[in-house]
Amino acid sequence: NQLEPNSIISIQTISGQLVFQTTLGAQDKTINLTDLETGIYTVSIESEISITQEKLVVL
Repeated sequence: NQLEPNSIISIQTISGQLVFQTTLGAQDKTINLTDLETGIYTVSIESEISITQEKLVVL
């Protein structure tokens, strides 16, 4: 799936603490997550037409 410009990407720990949030620009293709510690996270992608949530495991 392609991300729409102006989509908001949020990453939270499993306890609900927000650890990353950004709004994608029209040219954005990647986000840098090298500062995330090992663990399980929830990724939320909110666009004008939908909200998607996925699990993210960082090893």
